[in-house]
Amino acid sequence: GKDYIAIQSLDGELLFLEQERVSFSKFLPNFLVPGPLCYVPQPLDAIITVNSQMECEAFKFSTLAASSSGVATNEDKDNTAKRARAEWSVTLGESACAITVARHTKDVRAPNYDVIVLGERTIFWLKDNGGVRTSKILDQ
Repeated sequence: GKDYIAIQSLDGELLFLEQERVSFSKFLPNFLVPGPLCYVPQPLDAIITVNSQMECEAFKFSTLAASSSGVATNEDKDNTAKRARAEWSVTLGESACAITVARHTKDVRAPNYDVIVLGERTIFWLKDNGGVRTSKILDQ
């Protein structure tokens, strides 16, 4: 197997390293500051993050790699046509502190996952297709 590392920069760029070499990079849309980042394995094979509009978004790794022409340039950052397109997006309404994947719901079986997003005041359980399974407001 190959080792991949994803690096999220301050300006919304995702840089992917493969076996210690730069593979490609892509700018994310609606991005002001870095946030939580999580990789979801097959069948989704996606990077999940939360943008500055408080939306949880999934970007398929294969789509990011195929639509990239190597390392992104500063001109790509300002060109909305060259930015990554989300596979799905769901509005959370608050910033996120952490994202992880697990099989938390009893009807979720392999190869599917729950995407668990810890917000500032709420925890969200999302389906691997972006639908909200449930949410719970945390006590103060």
